[in-house]
Amino acid sequence: GNRTVHVIRALARTESLRHTQHIETMAAAGAVTSQTELPQHEVERTNLLNMAKLSIKGLLESSMKMGRTLDDTHGPLKQFFVVLEHVMRHGLKAKRNIPIPVLGMKKDFWGVVECLEKVSPECSELVHSAKNLPGVKTGLGRGRAWMRLAMMQKKLAEYFQVLIERHDIIE
Repeated sequence: GNRTVHVIRALARTESLRHTQHIETMAAAGAVTSQTELPQHEVERTNLLNMAKLSIKGLLESSMKMGRTLDDTHGPLKQFFVVLEHVMRHGLKAKRNIPIPVLGMKKDFWGVVECLEKVSPECSELVHSAKNLPGVKTGLGRGRAWMRLAMMQKKLAEYFQVLIERHDIIE
């Protein structure tokens, strides 16, 4: 509903601000003078950000037209989660000094979610729920479940804010 729209908007503003600040910092240091001089990782990040903006715009427009609660069959919502998963997987790693399983971290973002559990007590119940879902066996599946559960609880933006603010848990 309306609360979901606010969560999505907050998520979009947060990621956009973070990316813009990073590019401005690089430009101020003289490292970036044009888009073509960005390292491959930055080009990929920019593309993901643009895809996220389009996905969020499409989701907002379609949810306003529909005027009802969205479910897992709603195409723009599916697209949003796919893009969000790509954003989470793009170079996001948990720091090694935090005791978490590290196998498969390149393919999924579950290790980062587990780190979030350690620094955000309000997230621990949600992480525990995703971890113990029957039939979900992989870190990627747990990460996907966590994103959807967080969205259903209208807490996804809050958890992303914690990830942004707590640089000590991610590389």
